[in-house]
Amino acid sequence: MGSKRIFLAVIVSTVVACSGSTGPQGPVGPGGANAPATGTITGNVKDAVALTALAGVTVTVSDTGGTQLATPVTTDQNGDYTVTAPIGTVVVTFAKQYFTSPGNLLVGVVGGQSVTANASMSEASSGKPAISAVTATRTDVGYGATTTVNATASDPNGDTLTYAWSNATVPALGTVTGNGNQATVVLPSMTDAFAYRLESPTAPNQYIAGYVLPDRFGIVPILPDTRGEMSVSVTVTDGRGQSASTSVTVDAASVLTSARNVAIGTKVYLNSGHAGTAAWALTPPTSGSTAALSDPTARTPYFVADVAGTYTVTEGTNTMTIYAGDWKGVITGGSGTSIVVDTNCTMCHGTSGIAPDQFTPWMATGHATMMTRGLGGANSTHYGSSCLVCHTVGNDGGVVNNGFDDVAAAAGWTFPATYSSTNWTNMVASYPTVARLANIQCENCHGPQNSTAHMATGTTGDFQSPRIGYSAELCATCHASGTGHHNYSEWASVDKTSGMGHSNRTDAMGIGTRGGTLNSHCGRCHAAQGYTVYATQLAAGNPGTIPSGSPVLTQVTTANVESVTCTACHDPHSVANPSQLRFYGDTPLLAAGFQMFGVGKGAQCMTCHNSRNATLTGGGTYLHEDGAQNPTSYAAPHQACQTDVFGGRNAYFLGSSTPMTSKHAAVADTCVGCHMTNNPETHLSHGSPAVSTHAFRITDANRSTLCANCHSTSVDGEAIAAGVEASLANLGATISNAVKAKMNGAGLVTVTAYDAASDAYSAATQVNTATNAVTAVSMVEIHGQIGFNVTFANPVNLTFNGTAKSMSTFGVQLGSIQDAAGANALYALSGNLVRAGWNYFLVEGDQSKGIHNPTFVNTVLNTTMAQNLTN
Repeated sequence: MGSKRIFLAVIVSTVVACSGSTGPQGPVGPGGANAPATGTITGNVKDAVALTALAGVTVTVSDTGGTQLATPVTTDQNGDYTVTAPIGTVVVTFAKQYFTSPGNLLVGVVGGQSVTANASMSEASSGKPAISAVTATRTDVGYGATTTVNATASDPNGDTLTYAWSNATVPALGTVTGNGNQATVVLPSMTDAFAYRLESPTAPNQYIAGYVLPDRFGIVPILPDTRGEMSVSVTVTDGRGQSASTSVTVDAASVLTSARNVAIGTKVYLNSGHAGTAAWALTPPTSGSTAALSDPTARTPYFVADVAGTYTVTEGTNTMTIYAGDWKGVITGGSGTSIVVDTNCTMCHGTSGIAPDQFTPWMATGHATMMTRGLGGANSTHYGSSCLVCHTVGNDGGVVNNGFDDVAAAAGWTFPATYSSTNWTNMVASYPTVARLANIQCENCHGPQNSTAHMATGTTGDFQSPRIGYSAELCATCHASGTGHHNYSEWASVDKTSGMGHSNRTDAMGIGTRGGTLNSHCGRCHAAQGYTVYATQLAAGNPGTIPSGSPVLTQVTTANVESVTCTACHDPHSVANPSQLRFYGDTPLLAAGFQMFGVGKGAQCMTCHNSRNATLTGGGTYLHEDGAQNPTSYAAPHQACQTDVFGGRNAYFLGSSTPMTSKHAAVADTCVGCHMTNNPETHLSHGSPAVSTHAFRITDANRSTLCANCHSTSVDGEAIAAGVEASLANLGATISNAVKAKMNGAGLVTVTAYDAASDAYSAATQVNTATNAVTAVSMVEIHGQIGFNVTFANPVNLTFNGTAKSMSTFGVQLGSIQDAAGANALYALSGNLVRAGWNYFLVEGDQSKGIHNPTFVNTVLNTTMAQNLTN
């Protein structure tokens, strides 16, 4: 406000006694003092968040037109200031580097007086602290080991910074403890890192499969899921409301395939295959190696392959040789999205025939040009440098061994800032040594070329080669949940959640290699190595067992057999079929005695998922249908008989109505269409939902969702499933009662008992059912044969491998229920009972409760119930 002027009016009252003349005017008195022309503005400036004084703030006074009226001043250490300004309305502004202005303040200056103008200022984004976090060792720290992560931070204002550390690993692994700018990180133990666990609290049905150590000697594969990867996060705060965060990844181990051919510098983990104290010994190369076992008594010790050469490890009676060498790479040129392969490689592995030509088919696969296409933007907009861990050769930050990351760093190559069709061409031209190791090449799966293992396959054969692996873990070094792909996690999780599945190694070791080596019958489908041989047979029109002279039968044992892994279904070197499947479209002649046509990707599934009991000795097949020959044995259909049911084949009592193909054949890719492409199960891939294609099974909870893909939302198949279950139970009871009546009516019967507890068969034993009647019978498959659990009124004395047992209830195969003399089966192969038993197990073994082919299944059950089962 302006200065105040006070006017004082003085009235003088005079009493005049008489009138007189006016006197002369007196002199002018001295002038009064001028009013003050200026005033002062004082105030204090604080931080709007911290509420502390701000020193060094520049305070400027201007008129409303912007003309500066006084020399600017700065706030002192306490945030205080004083400035002299002319009277009237002025504009006061505040400025400080890294802070935002509170705006213009209009202040009325009073002459000779002081007015107060306080302000608060907020820190600008330019004042935000900066941070980086580094650690001396990021990869291969060790399971259960401790390391430190140091944060380096700075602040433009020189503010005192505080640090907050956290373990950002999801799911939680290891521990992180912060102390100022340093954190102590304890990596997870191998047990914790290998655990089957929920991947994310927000995805309750999404799991990391982890890895179960098999009870056998060998290398421990290390996957993205099991490497004990931790995300350590730190946030630095400046106390003014601003902070900065970053995180760093720390790994307990580097990724390691199951092949016995590794890169120099690799930390190789070993598995004794048994609990308790081990007795390991290591013989490293004689030239320059200082390799030693971390703990010779542990089940899973490790050593570092520090130089090229061979490392021999022994534990007990087991021995293996591990080879080490450097990466080489095979790409010598290319442009656009094409590649050129080193002629030194194709000289042998080419059309010359000296060695198998794997380059020609490999070059047509997506693996061969994965990074090449990614640089051009073909692999989606999220493609970046982090993808190169899998999409290049030897990319391992934990060791320097001529891998892609080492060569790229030495050459100065960095991932392009923008996608361009010329990026690959330019890389080949300007960084040829880097391009040589680009894409997914031979060495990603087979290990480094520059090792003596390269030529070992010629003497060991494919099934014992140190460079060739059939394990799913070899593929899982890239195709696991830790890389955004869930193929391995889904494949392995099925076994863990249901006890059944392609990943069931117990089946491979116990069924695929019965007797210690690969079984020529079961090993066809219960072992990855066996199936690769069998697939070749099938394609050639031979669905029989693996020939006795095949190397796979002797080279594959319980020590190296693999379950139905990726390599079983997918040919890693071929693109003859979609998804690199071994079969597509039409199936070959199946071991069930028929073919399926136009079934798309489902053809792959059908080669094993059929009754598999139609091959004849000496070659050829027959059908378990009316008009065909009598069954050759009392065998039940193989449990995985979905193709027979889907195709409406191999059922008795249907006359000429077979085949009765399911209407679900209209679904594209048949089996794959429902169980993979349209599976309701999903996972997060690179942050977005994706179908869990390798979960395979359709749960009861998901059945209605699946059906709604083609039908209305009201279709769930529940009535079909419930009806089939009831009818199947009724048929089983009818068959069982028929067997019970026939055994009791025979008087004397001879049985060969089966004891499920010991998995043993008894000697043939005669039982008098007139005095020891059969009281109960129920159907059960016994070692692939139609069988029954039979209960007698009184215990029967039996002998199992020389050991006497007295049992009232035991199993017996249909063909082992014989007459009094033990010469003939009570039920002939030409009769109805064996056919009814086949039909029962055909429907039961399909496991879909009729959903695969409702019309066929109900027809089979109804017509079988109508048969005379006395013969």
